[in-house]
Amino acid sequence: MKHPTILIVEDERHIAEVLIAYCLQQGYHAHHLDNGALVVDYIKQNPIDLVLLDLMLPEVDGITLCKQIRVFLTSQ
Repeated sequence: MKHPTILIVEDERHIAEVLIAYCLQQGYHAHHLDNGALVVDYIKQNPIDLVLLDLMLPEVDGITLCKQIRVFLTSQ
């Protein structure tokens, strides 16, 4: 059985560590990115089931990322 994968986009390390621990405890796979500029390329190359997205990120903010992710997913 495939475990769902959660992408955690959070630039504050301690918050990301807590979120990762909760995800793993519940049986999910978790991947962490701390920079908004990396997110869209990661999603294009890796299947994910859910994104936990911080709003205030380096380089590309969460709102802009959400729009970019939506455009990519609806174009598939």
